[in-house]
Amino acid sequence: MKRERLARLPLVRLIDEFLTYQELYRRPKTVEHTRYGLSIFLKFCQTAGVAQLREIDAVHVQRYLLYLKQKYANPSTAWSITCDFRAFQSWLVENGYLTKPWLERFPPRPKPLPRPLGPEDVKRILDATEGKDWLTARNRAIIITLLETGLRRGELLQMKVCHVRNRGGFVYQKGERPHSFILSRQALLAIKRYQNLAMEQAGVTFEDDESPLWYGARGPLTASGLQIALRKIGKSIGVRLWAHRLRATCATARLESGASTELVRSLLGHVDPESIRSYVAIVNERLRDQIEATSPLKWVENQSGKRKRGNR
Repeated sequence: MKRERLARLPLVRLIDEFLTYQELYRRPKTVEHTRYGLSIFLKFCQTAGVAQLREIDAVHVQRYLLYLKQKYANPSTAWSITCDFRAFQSWLVENGYLTKPWLERFPPRPKPLPRPLGPEDVKRILDATEGKDWLTARNRAIIITLLETGLRRGELLQMKVCHVRNRGGFVYQKGERPHSFILSRQALLAIKRYQNLAMEQAGVTFEDDESPLWYGARGPLTASGLQIALRKIGKSIGVRLWAHRLRATCATARLESGASTELVRSLLGHVDPESIRSYVAIVNERLRDQIEATSPLKWVENQSGKRKRGNR
């Protein structure tokens, strides 16, 4: 009987109780996000004529998740609102309002969309890495190499002295698959300048072909050392910077410059052609903006406006 009475409780009241609980134990921003997310769920229920807890079942929840998927173009937005609902469902179970969850499995977190840099940001990053200090030269060489090759962080750190002599070579990517790369003229010039300054100022030697290419003040550069260096550069100019963002920039810049999808796929070391679809989508979105901005009808309107002003 008690559980039956609980099941008859209005959904609005239960959501209010849950939000009160959130306010006690969660940050204000989290509460604000949860409030918004559950307002979407409440509106969905009201539209379906659902007002009480007992009227909700697994099918209803599945329809709600499908609704979120259709409502939001960005999968990450739908996923974050789904998380608000999952937290509400868990609270209902923990407090005895439900004997078991409506759903045990939810859609996985979507992969984040690439966030390539624009040309102005790249220019600012390059300007911030100009200097005669060997570590500054190293940072500039790393950035140019990542931009030119699209290598991942781990692949970059595998580079050896022989790769400079051979103007490229092989590194191993995820799954121990070999990934070939070619060093452009710009990357070679930046790397050789870094090497010369490192030998002069820090006594680093690059005679052994199998020696690591990248060094820090305490020896061979590590993954955390690279991450810290990129973060500092980005912070100095107000841009979030990490290795994979430069990889995304490499892909979108080449596609915008006319490179084929097959070339970019090979350059990035992807086996599946579908894997670069997200980069193509970004380029298409930018092209769409350019198409709108250079519309012939807008050109006609602008020219007509100029003639009318000239006749006055």
